[in-house]
Amino acid sequence: MTPAGSVGLSDNRVLQLLQLESSDKMRTNLGLVETNGSPVTVEISAILPDSKVSAKTQVTLTGNQFIQFNDILKSFGLARSTTRE
Repeated sequence: MTPAGSVGLSDNRVLQLLQLESSDKMRTNLGLVETNGSPVTVEISAILPDSKVSAKTQVTLTGNQFIQFNDILKSFGLARSTTRE
């Protein structure tokens, strides 16, 4: 990812990831990277279909820092089990 492909404070857009999953068969990991060399705070929101509330958290990254969240929906408490009985 380069600064040209990333989203910054002055941009009038957000990045959206659709159709994430957290189950016994699949999980969605999320990676964030600061590409400009300056500290930044990122807000992550999880919006479920037919829900009137959304889970949100903020993450602060130092310049050029990368962080990965394994099973991002589970970290929001939104994981679903699909185990067959």
